[in-house]
Amino acid sequence: LPPLFSWEESLFQGPAFYGSLASDAPPFSTFCKKNSNKKLFVGPEGGFSKKEEEFLIEKGIKKTSLHPLTLRAETAALVFLSLVSHLS
Repeated sequence: LPPLFSWEESLFQGPAFYGSLASDAPPFSTFCKKNSNKKLFVGPEGGFSKKEEEFLIEKGIKKTSLHPLTLRAETAALVFLSLVSHLS
């Protein structure tokens, strides 16, 4: 059976965010709604490259901040899951 939709189509559908180190990135809690699906793109500890950020923005993905400190990539994913669990 062919897939119902492609991986790329599902990746960019629905609310999606990327962890940003920018000082103007709104906290993730401002985007939380109960019982809604969320996707988060976690980049390297130094942040996404300018080209990567432009690509994410072009796809309609919003920048957000998970924590005021720079987190390791594996820690950022756990913080995101904790925030979703706590705020949803």
